[in-house]
Amino acid sequence: MYDWGDPRELPYVPVADLEAYTWQQVCQALLDPDRLAEGMAASRTQHDQANIQRFERIAIVDAEIREKRTRLDKIAERLLDAERGGELEALWKRQAKETDETLQRLKTERTALEAMRAEGLSAEDAESLEAFAAEVREGFESFTPADVRHVFELLQLRGTVRLDPNGVKLGRAHTYRIDWEARVSIPNSEHGTLIQCFSKSLLVMLAKRRCRAGILPGTTS
Repeated sequence: MYDWGDPRELPYVPVADLEAYTWQQVCQALLDPDRLAEGMAASRTQHDQANIQRFERIAIVDAEIREKRTRLDKIAERLLDAERGGELEALWKRQAKETDETLQRLKTERTALEAMRAEGLSAEDAESLEAFAAEVREGFESFTPADVRHVFELLQLRGTVRLDPNGVKLGRAHTYRIDWEARVSIPNSEHGTLIQCFSKSLLVMLAKRRCRAGILPGTTS
């Protein structure tokens, strides 16, 4: 989950301190409702705008598909009237082949557009992330190291670590800057933005954790 910048310039990085700092930043982002709401609002806007563009492209592709199908029908009618073996028949067959190839390409594009997941958060994802954050607020101090690493994996959190005299001190000798890459950008007071989240997976992880602890759904720890 970490990239190390230029390895020729970067000294030894105390990984345990780095992970502890990362978890602290994740908790701060999730524990601050205002910061979380700001990040989710921006991500919801991003998602909605991406979907608008996707639906507009689907509408254009649908119109082109209808046009190509209409053209194929007309070519088929003309082929019936063309002299067998003549130049006109060969011309219509070439046009039919080209039109059909374009039609298949458009249908493939439409299938890909239908399956495409827009960037940002859907309404359902935002609700799941908010629910997960509420759970973290209740009991984040009880998370084990394994739980913490699993959260990092599910968040798909990545940070690029570089030396920086104005950065955060990790270990005894050096200070570092961590540049976060995020799908859901939650403003962070110290170093840019934090968190990349696939919130359904987070809830699955949390549900499993609560089951292991013997906590029934709907109760608190």
